[in-house]
Amino acid sequence: MEDFINRIGEHAPDPILITEAATIDAAEDGPRIVWCNPAFTEMTGYTLDEIAGQTPRLLQGPDTDRAELDRIRAALAGGAQVRATLRNYTKARQPYDVEVFITPVRDADGETTHFMSVQRDVTERARRERTLAAQAAALEASQRQLQEEQTRLAGLAAVAEHAQELITITDLEFRILWANPAFAARAGFPAATLRGLQHCDIVSKTGETYPSRHVAAKAVLQGSYHSGLTRNIDREGKTFWTDVRISLLRDEQGRPERFVVIERDVTTEVRQRDEMARRSQDAARAAAVDPLTGLLTRQGFEGALALLCADCEMHDHGVALLLVDLDQLKAINDTLGHAAGDEALATVAGRLERLFSPDVLVGRVGGDEFGIAMTLRTDKRDLAALGERILHEAGQAIAIGEAAQRIGLSVGYTWASHAPFDIGRMMIEADIALSAAKADPARRVHPFDSGLAARQSRRKTLADELHVAVENGDFVCHYQPQIDAQTGALAGVEALVRWENPRLGLLASDEFVPLATELSLEHRIDRAVMEIALQDRARWLAYGLAVPKVSVNISALRLLQPDLDRELAGLDLASGALSFELLESISLEVADDRIAWSLDMLREQGISIEIDDFGTGRASFNGLLRVGPDRLKIDRSLIAPADVDTTRRRIFELLVEAGRTLGISVTAEGVENEEHARIARQAGCSVLQGYLYDGPLAPATLLARYGPMQMQSV
Repeated sequence: MEDFINRIGEHAPDPILITEAATIDAAEDGPRIVWCNPAFTEMTGYTLDEIAGQTPRLLQGPDTDRAELDRIRAALAGGAQVRATLRNYTKARQPYDVEVFITPVRDADGETTHFMSVQRDVTERARRERTLAAQAAALEASQRQLQEEQTRLAGLAAVAEHAQELITITDLEFRILWANPAFAARAGFPAATLRGLQHCDIVSKTGETYPSRHVAAKAVLQGSYHSGLTRNIDREGKTFWTDVRISLLRDEQGRPERFVVIERDVTTEVRQRDEMARRSQDAARAAAVDPLTGLLTRQGFEGALALLCADCEMHDHGVALLLVDLDQLKAINDTLGHAAGDEALATVAGRLERLFSPDVLVGRVGGDEFGIAMTLRTDKRDLAALGERILHEAGQAIAIGEAAQRIGLSVGYTWASHAPFDIGRMMIEADIALSAAKADPARRVHPFDSGLAARQSRRKTLADELHVAVENGDFVCHYQPQIDAQTGALAGVEALVRWENPRLGLLASDEFVPLATELSLEHRIDRAVMEIALQDRARWLAYGLAVPKVSVNISALRLLQPDLDRELAGLDLASGALSFELLESISLEVADDRIAWSLDMLREQGISIEIDDFGTGRASFNGLLRVGPDRLKIDRSLIAPADVDTTRRRIFELLVEAGRTLGISVTAEGVENEEHARIARQAGCSVLQGYLYDGPLAPATLLARYGPMQMQSV
């Protein structure tokens, strides 16, 4: 029998809901749902798996009629069938109206075991009924308002003497029979002289003889007429504005007899409206100009570009569009503050504006992006030279505070040789070219080509996958061993992040970290690397491999993040277990009080500081003293030729000596052969790292190679 009901219910067009015949007391939870058919799921959005075991109360909401629910409970408690109309709510909490017919289901002994509710969606019918009710109410209100208006007009004469409105009573030809003092004062005539004069002769209504026969006919036909805003000229020639309403008075036989003309002086309101319109126009003009740089905003730039395109189409010229990005703006904002960033933007904007003639459009089209548009009269190949000129002249270092700050620019450009010009498409093409320029440090000026669009699509796919990877934690670490230069023992490891991409396989950091930086995901990956490295170190220790320290790469800008101390507080840190490697090219230049505070905080938590790639950037000994690192890592580019190039070897030795003089331990990176190792040891390096010993290893491989069973000097 149950299968039979299921088969019928599955194909029934009406929604069906079956519940147990449990308590139906309003104070209790109510009967539990045991089954529903597909039509019910389609109507409500709930599947049987989602609602089984719950009560129909999950369908109810603030507009569900409680009295109707009580009536249903009372009927079912008495074992009777019941029909009702309710407002329920879908899974998405959208209201719908439903007619339900609930029948008790009894077993062979006559005991009620279940309630079956056959339902029908009557939302549209209920809507029509509500609409008709609203229309009926509106009609009743209109009739009531008409009666009140007639009563008001009957008593008008008694109050009109003191009213501020301009009130006149006229015959059907609009000859004045009576005027209140406010009308007489506004018109500039004594009240006694107004009787018998045409209304339009006293107050001129601009653009027509007023009131006209057309107005009179409407007032007679409708019983009233609202002419709206009307411009008037008084006796002295001054303009004022009124809102005019005309009501018809009838005699005892219901025949039209006279008009009551009520005018409200709205001159002040009209002037305020005009002033607001003027301010709105001023605001629209202001929206087209960037207040910081004085250049066109994106809105203003695209509007001006549309005019340029129209002119170029008329004269059969092409159009060129370049986008310029200020690459270092985020770094300047993070290290020196937003005021410094604003100064950098304003300086670059001024340089760009001075670089071009007035007929070239220059605008700030994004937070750190500028747009340049011009008529293309020459060979499009000249645009590449123009881009290089922009880099050279607008990309010079900027004096901010006491130091000159280097800025990096990237330029992407596109062009259209002839009409029609698609501005939206050109902006997209220039933006794609700009992304290519930013992604290639060796080529900071990049034109658009069709292949770029495909590469940009692949990059977009990779960016989307990277967002998912950050959420899912799809990262692992490989570790390159660091060897004690004197004993050959394992002195530590450097953690190198890898991305387990389900489509592309295992990706090295240089294949996705630059993209992560652009997407502002770098700090989240930094956090993941710290957690993974500490977890792997704990596993190695459990198997008997005590790795003295794990070094992780971190941006110096990350040290400025206010939540860094809270993140570290949530990690299981053993003193000396973790070391932060900072890139020399930025860490020593931004060693201000904020970073100094962060470094002190790190040392208090037992985290040591290393300067990575030392010898390639722009660090000074003064900067080293400010940062006070525990270790320097000499860049591999200095030791690689040291076995054949005596000059490079001497530079390498001097850098090691400088570190030791300052009391800083030195690590040699890029140790590829025994000669490299000998030179590093002789120079005084305490730790060696390179492929002579091992490349980056998976955690299990590192354990197998350096664990208790394999512990020996390298």
